[in-house]
Amino acid sequence: MDTVVRFGPFGELPEPAMGEREAYLLPEPGRPLEKVKTPALKEDPGKQVRLALELTEDGRLVGKGEEVYSGFEAAQLAEGFEQLAAESRKQALQGAVARYFSGAELAR
Repeated sequence: MDTVVRFGPFGELPEPAMGEREAYLLPEPGRPLEKVKTPALKEDPGKQVRLALELTEDGRLVGKGEEVYSGFEAAQLAEGFEQLAAESRKQALQGAVARYFSGAELAR
């Protein structure tokens, strides 16, 4: 378990530590060091994006989008958002939507 990232998932390592790298387990007193390899790099992305878009008859693009984060990406994002006030959090999300779609507004 990596305790550096708050909310870090159990049983996972951050991406930079994965990839079958050589590592040593810190042993219990009286036991020797044990040389191991870190798990292989996961194929599963830490972020999935789903969009459902529709072009209306008057030429407007209307849709819904969903970003789902998992693993360490989710933990790091949660840690960052936790440090922001509610209004700052809303502005950060609005900025992220505007980066994807110029002129878009966040609606609930």
